Amino acid sequence: MKCSVLETDFAPIFQKLLPPGVVYLSKAMYDEQWVEDLVRLEADNDTLTLKTRHTTITLPAKIERRGVAFFPLHHLAGYTNHMLEYFGITELRFDATPDCFQIAGWFHTPDKFRMAVFDDPATAPMTCEPQLQPAPPMEFDDSPRHAKPAARPVRRKPVTKASNDAADAKTEPQGLLFDVT
Repeated sequence: MKCSVLETDFAPIFQKLLPPGVVYLSKAMYDEQWVEDLVRLEADNDTLTLKTRHTTITLPAKIERRGVAFFPLHHLAGYTNHMLEYFGITELRFDATPDCFQIAGWFHTPDKFRMAVFDDPATAPMTCEPQLQPAPPMEFDDSPRHAKPAARPVRRKPVTKASNDAADAKTEPQGLLFDVT
């Protein structure tokens, strides 16, 4: 799924993404069920349809690749609000593949976010409960050529009263900055 929506079309419907009766995004975070909900984004026939538990919204969109994506609703609302309010973007771009979901340049991977992507809107389910996918294992190179050289031991002389007195004798006494009488 890959599409873009104009800010002038998306901004007026943002309030409909929030739970019923909630005006501010910060207050919506107290609704635990809303925080766990996934939004269904369907890009097909020059429209983007956002379906939540409470509402269905259809917007005109420029579709580059048809498909359906499921993504956490509170993240979608938060990122789009942030992009529209603070960065003043004029076009929201959504690009979803099985490996990555991109919202206006912010990348999200299935090992950090519950998400699912389907290529055909006709066969995609209406609801979905994807689980977090484990991150691919990291590869480490333990070969000796990448090993750091061992640190050389630092040899310090033991501190004694005589060495302290010698250090004190080397330092010149500092004069007072003002006269004390």
